[in-house]
Amino acid sequence: IRDRETTHSFYKFNESGTWRWKNTKEGQTLLPLANFTARIVEQLEFDDGEQTKLYFRIEAQSGDRCFPEVIVANQKFSSLGFVSEHYGAHAQIHPPLSNKDYLRHAIQVNSSQILNTRVFTHTGLREVDGQLTYLSSSGALDLENVQVQLDEGHRQKLKRYELPVSSTPEEVKEGIEASLSFLDVASRSVSLPLWMAPYAAAIVSEIEEHFMSLYLLGPTGSRKTSLAVLSLCHHGNFSTDNLYTFNDTTNSLEKVSFVLKDAPMLVDDFYPTTYRNDQQRMISVGLLLNLLADVQEPGCILRYPAHQHVLQLEESCHLFSRVREVDYGIFGEVGL
Repeated sequence: IRDRETTHSFYKFNESGTWRWKNTKEGQTLLPLANFTARIVEQLEFDDGEQTKLYFRIEAQSGDRCFPEVIVANQKFSSLGFVSEHYGAHAQIHPPLSNKDYLRHAIQVNSSQILNTRVFTHTGLREVDGQLTYLSSSGALDLENVQVQLDEGHRQKLKRYELPVSSTPEEVKEGIEASLSFLDVASRSVSLPLWMAPYAAAIVSEIEEHFMSLYLLGPTGSRKTSLAVLSLCHHGNFSTDNLYTFNDTTNSLEKVSFVLKDAPMLVDDFYPTTYRNDQQRMISVGLLLNLLADVQEPGCILRYPAHQHVLQLEESCHLFSRVREVDYGIFGEVGL
């Protein structure tokens, strides 16, 4: 909550709102700009690994009414569109139209102490404060007070990519033992590449080599998805529910793959269909995965397209010319 009244050389802020001083022949007089006061309390830098986008966290109040805090992109701040969008009819900007320019400047003048926060919006290896670390939704490995946000909007599934930011020697030992136990859930020809995949994905941008994508092939009921999810659990808390699938749009999968730098991505449920739209969508997704598997720049994403029916292989395998095929037949004997 701000002070009840603050006066600057250009503006005045009080319970009635925001005012500006105007020089007249009779001396200075106050002109109303808005019936509320606002200030920027935090400047957020969202870093996706390629570029940084700037946002402002703004708080406002009108009399005893406190409006909800809003986060506004810096390029949209000057228009003050967030006022009507988030504050509604209770927030009023007085005419004339030029008052918007004065009010924008007044908000900046009233924002004397702004907290600067950097927020990473991707997983993977990054240098932070001179130290190489690994980012997941829980933060940065061995670094404190590093903010990571992966779950914006439609990307709630990405929050599951969560690794501990620190571990005791005992926890490290237990983790290594649990990871090695994965090798025993199937024959080594199957479990070994799936065990290597999450580790290879995590270091791919550093070694500048690209571990090929994996394509699980097997009949329905052979527990392909269960095995792939177990492999994926090297990077967080996953289950067979709510996975990315070939039924998702190409655009949505491409956006997710951009966020998942140096991390594996599982795309499930590739199956035969007689519906033309479904066929075309699966072909488009397959081409996207093939393209991403061949990207020659750091940060290439690893993914495991999980095949649901053997019969589809002859019709689709040409889409995956750069994808390592793992055919493990009937999987029921391994006792998952």
